[in-house]
Amino acid sequence: MVPRRRPWPCVVLAICAMRKTARARRPWLRRWFAKTITIPVKAGAEGRLFGSVTASDVASAVEAQAHIVLDRKKLHVDHIKTTGTYQVAAKLHHDVEFPITIEVVAK
Repeated sequence: MVPRRRPWPCVVLAICAMRKTARARRPWLRRWFAKTITIPVKAGAEGRLFGSVTASDVASAVEAQAHIVLDRKKLHVDHIKTTGTYQVAAKLHHDVEFPITIEVVAK
């Protein structure tokens, strides 16, 4: 539990998953991930990154911007090596999977 006596988002999503109805899960997911998560990285002139964006980078950006703690092992990140907008799948439970929109921008 969080100090304000609110449950962690993962707990709420797991409870919604137990209800077995997709309609019960949608309002929570829309509210939490309606915005785009921005990840600033070092990039060259053509938009190619020096390195790549990993699941750990996405998890720390979500925690910093949306105040939601996600485990990096629950995120399915493809190889992100250029700037742009991407969809990252977060799978918290075998019934609960939702996309997170991230925008990779050059510093």
